[in-house]
Amino acid sequence: MIRLLFTGLLLFSITAHSSDYFSDENGVAGGNDVVAYFIEGQVISGSPKFELQWQGATWRFASEAHLEMFSTDPERYAPQFGGAGALTIAHGARFPGNPAAWSIYNDRLYFFLFPAARDTWLMNPDKLVPRAEKQWPALDNAGE
Repeated sequence: MIRLLFTGLLLFSITAHSSDYFSDENGVAGGNDVVAYFIEGQVISGSPKFELQWQGATWRFASEAHLEMFSTDPERYAPQFGGAGALTIAHGARFPGNPAAWSIYNDRLYFFLFPAARDTWLMNPDKLVPRAEKQWPALDNAGE
């Protein structure tokens, strides 16, 4: 079972590099509205009615207002590390993060593989953020 999960994650991570962000058929963050994480403090599904392309990926929003906020300052709202699991980046690996396992730290959105990884990250983010940022250049678009 673990081997199957790892293989699935690896296949997804290899095929997800057509843009700078992990995405699926619904777009980045599984089609969830990345602005809503900041404004609403929760995961809210985006709509194809409020969709745009940025950095080679599809981004969906729950409202026109959120779409406009993102288009004005996309780097503020986009998940760090291309939506990869932040803790895995800190440890030198790149796997897609789970949009349901997330945190905002220092006004930046981070995804994690699962809630326990988020909890580990939040125990020492001042150490792990710089560690992940140091690892990121070698992992960014790895496998292309």
